[in-house]
Amino acid sequence: MYIYKTSVIRDDKGLEILTLFPGTPVIIDSEENDESVSIRLEGEYVDGVLYYSAKKQFAMGTTQYPKTVYTGIIKKEALAETLEIALQKEEELYFERCSTCHTAGNPERYTQSEWLGILDSMQVHAGLNNSDIDLIHRYLSAFSKDTPLPIVNHHDMEQPFSGDPAQ
Repeated sequence: MYIYKTSVIRDDKGLEILTLFPGTPVIIDSEENDESVSIRLEGEYVDGVLYYSAKKQFAMGTTQYPKTVYTGIIKKEALAETLEIALQKEEELYFERCSTCHTAGNPERYTQSEWLGILDSMQVHAGLNNSDIDLIHRYLSAFSKDTPLPIVNHHDMEQPFSGDPAQ
């Protein structure tokens, strides 16, 4: 499963422990109730940011708790079964804004840092604000040459979630 929209993860006492960004891969440990599930994820903590790898690849979220394994509770509506669904809004923005004057490039063509340089150089020409840059870079980073995110398939999980993230 993947995070569908920016979401707060809480511990069993309701304390906020982590804010996760779209596209972050998570494992469902158990169903808490009709609306929430218990999740688990691993990453590399660097200066308040949880990354997918020690090379600061693909920022998954922010936290004040320096750990490498996190568990918590999240609402089911914040989850998507595929990375493509989780980053659909970001992908649409990329193709809408970056194929007006030319063909939008395949995300696997460049590394995260190369994409950031390209986006920075195109920002004024394409009329992108900083929020647009962040969203588009999130999509490109998830599929870039140097970020092999795991494909967390719901069929591989002990207790899969089969809900619709748009509900």
